[in-house]
Amino acid sequence: MKKLYRIKSFAIAMTVAVVSGNVPIVTAADATKRASAVLMEEVLVTGRKKSDAELLQDVPVAITAVSGEQIEAMFATDLTDIGYQAPNVSLNPVATIPNYANFVIRGFGLNGSVLSDDPSVGVIIDGMYLGVPAGVVTNTFDLEGIEILRGPQGTLFGRNVTGGAALLTTRQPAEEFSFRARTIYGNDSNKQIMVSVDAPMADDKAYSRMTILYSEHGDSYDNVVEGPGDLGEKDLLVIRPKLRLTPTEHLTINLSAEYGDGDAEPGARRFLFNAFKGTIGGVAVNSGIPSVVSNNSNKVSVDFIPEVTTTWKHAIAEVIWHFTDRSTLKSITSWRDLKQSNIAQDIDGTGIDFFNFRDGFINQEQYSQEFILTTEVRDNIELTTGVYYFEQEYDYGEQREIGKDFGLGGGPGIALDQAGVGTIEHDTSAVFAQADFLLNDNWIMNIGARMTWESKDAALARRLTGECRAGTSNGTLPNCVNAFFDDESWSNFTPKIGVQYTLNDDTQTYASFTKGFRSGGFNIRATSESSTGPYEEEKIDAWEIGLKTDFLGNRGRLNLAVFLNQFEDLQRTLLNADANQEIINVGEGDIWGAEMELSYLVGDNLLLQATFGYVESEFDEFTDLDVDGIPGADPELAKNLEIAHVPHFTSNLTATYDLSVPIGWISLRGNYSFTGDSFADDANRYEISGYEMWNASATLVTDDSNWSFSLFGKNLTDEVYYQSVFLFGVLDVADLGARRSFGISATYEY
Repeated sequence: MKKLYRIKSFAIAMTVAVVSGNVPIVTAADATKRASAVLMEEVLVTGRKKSDAELLQDVPVAITAVSGEQIEAMFATDLTDIGYQAPNVSLNPVATIPNYANFVIRGFGLNGSVLSDDPSVGVIIDGMYLGVPAGVVTNTFDLEGIEILRGPQGTLFGRNVTGGAALLTTRQPAEEFSFRARTIYGNDSNKQIMVSVDAPMADDKAYSRMTILYSEHGDSYDNVVEGPGDLGEKDLLVIRPKLRLTPTEHLTINLSAEYGDGDAEPGARRFLFNAFKGTIGGVAVNSGIPSVVSNNSNKVSVDFIPEVTTTWKHAIAEVIWHFTDRSTLKSITSWRDLKQSNIAQDIDGTGIDFFNFRDGFINQEQYSQEFILTTEVRDNIELTTGVYYFEQEYDYGEQREIGKDFGLGGGPGIALDQAGVGTIEHDTSAVFAQADFLLNDNWIMNIGARMTWESKDAALARRLTGECRAGTSNGTLPNCVNAFFDDESWSNFTPKIGVQYTLNDDTQTYASFTKGFRSGGFNIRATSESSTGPYEEEKIDAWEIGLKTDFLGNRGRLNLAVFLNQFEDLQRTLLNADANQEIINVGEGDIWGAEMELSYLVGDNLLLQATFGYVESEFDEFTDLDVDGIPGADPELAKNLEIAHVPHFTSNLTATYDLSVPIGWISLRGNYSFTGDSFADDANRYEISGYEMWNASATLVTDDSNWSFSLFGKNLTDEVYYQSVFLFGVLDVADLGARRSFGISATYEY
């Protein structure tokens, strides 16, 4: 009760955020021109898996919902841009591997690139859950919308959504022929073209859509090291065909496929000044290190720049059958294949050949099947039930080259090579149900539960154990032979109970309790038998209280939420005494905070939006942490520590103004976001400074709505900021955030 009182105290200090509002004074024709109207449109959400989408304000869940039109108005190119719009949300990548997600919501998320480290934020595309964090941070083109669900979603979505979930919905085929082309040209040789065509194939029976995206991006970061060149090049091709069939008025079949292929240089990584400590192999590694660029510079210092190739393909079949007036059965079948090759990175970021990844690879294939039945059992009872099955297999390999410039491999110019490979097979099945009970005109009770069973089989060749060596030679990938085999199974029950009270047509409040869990597993980057696992599931009890209201004739909208997450068996990737990564369950504690989402339409033309998030965290127990330099845990000292990568404050402010011109409308948009300080690790040894971002755009839309032209800029002050910091004992490095970008855009629609 003491903690719940503290949450209420935090709520009093809050102001913040949001995303949509209904503005009836704007006509449908106006909405095609005015950015303020587009950004204030009421958004329909699907996060509760009902047969029909629900209005955002009617849902008793903390959701930031962004429509496809809103995404384009923001000039958001990937999920990272969307993350800044929501309180207590970070959807950043990690620099080690291109497109690799390190997403965090309400303090739960990833910090690293261990493929077997399951995510805390689930990403679902058209009903298909993405099984690994690799290949997730891709372009957000041609989307119908994005829903960011904050807080555990264990009842309806199951495992690995302890922080929340990001639901992406691509555009469906239209009922009439249409053509759309959008081009972007910007600094750093940024080029993009997206073309979509809707073509009805049979009246009221079949509709098709084809979308193609091609983009190129040049170097963004100047490299002070001569030879390798500058850093940041990438290109991407995505082809997405879709088909919608309606053989009867009660049956709809949605078929979609996607093929993606891209090459990208890894993200920018920087050596931190005081990182090297002591010696390795008797060699003083702090000798001969060249000067490094300033911390407030957007330059990098890397001795080689690889090009990582990512390809994926997937297919999704959704069948919706309205077999009675009250009941709907939905089937979602999906398959995905992902490959990344030539994974490499200058890990040390020093300009010398000291610690590099080379020749890495990821191969992942997954299949899933879900059946969802929604029915009105009675006039006052709505029931959603379902069964779910998911299986995947992924392979991972990496080659580490250490100390070439220091001769750690036996002589000058000879590196100590370490290699490791692994395969994990994973399957999970679940049954779930959730019901809404309308008790009277004001009260609704929500009750749900999910039972999940899962298993993992691991086959690993571990670094440092001789399993990747041939004779006396150093470790190389072709010589790796799996020598560790193990399997483990888990089961988990995740219930939810909530109440919803409607004060009037414009205001509702809600309160809920739910459980969630993050999968246990094995460390695919293991170095020895002691670091392989298995480690246990991470479990969370979550409490939430919320308010959603429209005011002043629907010109304004205010959403508030306060939450308390109590966790146990927290999973963390830590370094052992040999600076090798281990995944362990470290302890228990609490994360609590508050969020606000606010939007207000001033007159007919000016829209003001604000989001704000506040989070606090603490450990009640930390069972395996060397905090004070003395080997072994220090539980009492650990209680004073904060959880890593949890900034206390996040905020976002946006103003959009529309004005009439002789040929149409011009929309001006300015945006400011702030991410507060956070710690790089749970021992709180390094504090990552907070950062600010300024964005702006101006868009002209013609009277016939066929043409639009834009100027835009992101990170206009070229703020230098760190998305992550990794402490490797003898090496501390930081991942740089995106640099300033600006450009022009033209769109034609018919």
